[in-house]
Amino acid sequence: MGKRRPGQKDHIGQVSPSQISRAFREAAKHCGIEGVTFHEVRALSAHLYGQRHDRKLVQQLMAHTDESMTAHYQAGHVEQWTDITLALDLCP
Repeated sequence: MGKRRPGQKDHIGQVSPSQISRAFREAAKHCGIEGVTFHEVRALSAHLYGQRHDRKLVQQLMAHTDESMTAHYQAGHVEQWTDITLALDLCP
């Protein structure tokens, strides 16, 4: 098997990171949500999941080859979070 060109897919159904980000942005806009990105949600998820599970498992879920990348994702969320409940349908 030869070298892949940048952006070349391994298989026909493969989704690129930019496709995921774009779809998330469009879905959020459709639901009236602004100011949040897929990357932010992913990083917050890594942090929250890491509070209950070991970093190695989080690393596997995030598909990071290097544990330092997982540590980087988890390190940025040191503030206290407030849970709220919204009484509305975000995506009619």
